[in-house]
Amino acid sequence: MPRVALIVNPIATRLRRGHRERVARALGPVGLEWALATEAPGDAARLARLAADRGAEVVVTLGGDGTAADVAGALAGRPVAMAPLPAGSTNVFGRAAGWPAALDVAIAALAARVASGETRALTLGRVEAGGVERTFCLNAGVGIDAETTAWVEARPQLKRRLKQGAFVIGATRAGLRRGPRLSVRADDGAEVPAATLIAACGGPYAWLGPRPLDLVPGADFDGVLAWMAVLRARPHELARLTARALRGGDLQGRAALMHGRAGRELVVRAPAPVAVQADGEPLGRHAEVRLRPGPALLLVPFSREPLKEIGDPADVG
Repeated sequence: MPRVALIVNPIATRLRRGHRERVARALGPVGLEWALATEAPGDAARLARLAADRGAEVVVTLGGDGTAADVAGALAGRPVAMAPLPAGSTNVFGRAAGWPAALDVAIAALAARVASGETRALTLGRVEAGGVERTFCLNAGVGIDAETTAWVEARPQLKRRLKQGAFVIGATRAGLRRGPRLSVRADDGAEVPAATLIAACGGPYAWLGPRPLDLVPGADFDGVLAWMAVLRARPHELARLTARALRGGDLQGRAALMHGRAGRELVVRAPAPVAVQADGEPLGRHAEVRLRPGPALLLVPFSREPLKEIGDPADVG
């Protein structure tokens, strides 16, 4: 029987009265030894490292994307498996890794999945910028993508009210500011001028209710970074591309975009520092950014079926 730790974010968006107790009851017969709650930003990663150091073999998270990303980064490269329960508003990583959108469905299957002892290795990504190093579990962005993400996340009320429209406004605003041009090089390829870059170790980039927003096709936790560069920073083109993506339109083949894959490294340079983000967390401004395939994370798989969306779409925030 594995030694199990449960890490709970008590202020997760969809966490309701009784959820924590239900998860603890489900895990009790299959090895629960620690039930830990976060109290401040960064606690999830700290608690995950502490649990792993004390001998935990499985860490179950009950929270949203921030909790999952912190724990995944802390456990990557360790012989400790992670099971991400969906208690946030969107739960992008857990759903990308095959766990359901519906928390009740996930809890019902949790004990059997942990007791099975099965794991699946997911290769994450790594970003280095200045003195900052960070493992990312889905994507990292440089330039307009990071500017847009930071602007929207700093305005939660606007995001709740306008939803996808907030990202269109943010991208248009970032385009109007006309930041420095980027130079992007994948492995030993030629340098490509771009306005913004998104690199992904897995996908999709986000979920729009039950529908995946797949900005970087081909990202599959397989040890290769897929990437997408927007070549021009014209505000009307950025707004049109963002709106098309949010409607679920196919972006491949668009004249203003370039897609590729990097097995070793993506190097992004700019004549002046530009915004950088990893899994939606701003990492400051830097003139050189290096993105590489990162360490492997052991995942407790929800089922033996291929990764797909499972659960009730109506339950998705």
